[in-house]
Amino acid sequence: MARSKEFEINVVLDKAMDLFWRQGYEKTSIQGLVQGMGIHRRSFYDTFVDKHQLFMDVLNRYTLTLNSNITNRIHRSNSAKEAIQQLFEMIVSCEENQPKGCLTVNSAVELSLLDPEVAV
Repeated sequence: MARSKEFEINVVLDKAMDLFWRQGYEKTSIQGLVQGMGIHRRSFYDTFVDKHQLFMDVLNRYTLTLNSNITNRIHRSNSAKEAIQQLFEMIVSCEENQPKGCLTVNSAVELSLLDPEVAV
């Protein structure tokens, strides 16, 4: 009988996202991910298969979250000018504890020549 997952998938993806964003793909170890995500190694492999698949899931979650944030800011704006201002503020400002830069850009710089799946 299969055990049910003892964690919320989006919560652990967000934790993995933070690790990859701060350290990059190459410097983030499986052990660091398991510890940072707060899951067992077996759960890691059962859920994500390997580090690369987890990374692709993280990039997908990041893109969906970013697109949702952009859409929300645009819809809350009263004019095109305000929407553009909202987008610039979102890009330029970041919370003090948030990693710097854009995860997508950071990943492209680190991996696009080595990993065709990331390059897309």
